[in-house]
Amino acid sequence: MPAAAAKGPAAPAARAALLAALDDGPHAVALFDAADLLVYGNAAFRDAWRTEGDRPVTFNTMIRNGYFHKRGPIVQTDDIEAWLVTARRRRREGPATRAFEVDLWDGRWFWVTERRLDDGWLLTVAQDITALKHTERTLAHARDSALQAALTDPLTQMPNRRSAMQHLEAALAKGEPFYLAVIDIDHFKQINDRHGHAAGDAVLVALADRLAKLHHRAYFAARLAGDEFCVVSPPGESRGVFAEALNALVAARPAPGECAAFCTSMGAAGFPADGRDIPMLLSAADGALYAAKASGRCAVRFPED
Repeated sequence: MPAAAAKGPAAPAARAALLAALDDGPHAVALFDAADLLVYGNAAFRDAWRTEGDRPVTFNTMIRNGYFHKRGPIVQTDDIEAWLVTARRRRREGPATRAFEVDLWDGRWFWVTERRLDDGWLLTVAQDITALKHTERTLAHARDSALQAALTDPLTQMPNRRSAMQHLEAALAKGEPFYLAVIDIDHFKQINDRHGHAAGDAVLVALADRLAKLHHRAYFAARLAGDEFCVVSPPGESRGVFAEALNALVAARPAPGECAAFCTSMGAAGFPADGRDIPMLLSAADGALYAAKASGRCAVRFPED
């Protein structure tokens, strides 16, 4: 038969013996009485929650001291007293067993399990999960880096075609009018043939730098393929303002240290007037681009021009 649970005067002694045995354990273990006074905290708990020299310690004083002295748990609040009232209510009136993460000022993370006993005492066991959190962050960073690489053109470091399609899909979903321009570098093949691909790459990077300057105006720019780029206006921008920005790009002269002068042709189309989906918008913008090239290049055209 299983041994009977300790009752009467032996119960406190048995509990004390059990907790003493946990003092050198890897987990942070603590016991609070019904008044939230810290009755026992093992070495790992005292180290994590910085309770040494703070006797008697209640849950409130432990958290309050950590809040003001930046030690122990990080509490994100502008009103620590109101936070403590809510926390005490949660500890005393919430579920008998709770589990949650706690991050400390020293950079450590703990997975905390809190159990309210029948007599109102609270047993807390916290496992150090710092290494796990670091691994999660490393994996998240690697995932974000891979995603960024998948959406970035390696030569110009601009968004690539995939990123442009995602941006256009989001713009269409909002349903607000906007403009799209497709851009070609005039005589780009001749640049490569006469001066080499390094010179061609320099021209691509130079155009990317010019397009990047539109970022402060909330424009989106991307390299679609080869010498083809695109620019998308912010929602609600007028045709006149967009055309002015495009014409300024066409008229731009080489910046100091930039490669030799080059020219671009641009075709622009608007949503929803010229197309209500991505293929229609691109087709309308491409048609305007061909018109710009046919008119002598180094120009901006819209479908109705």
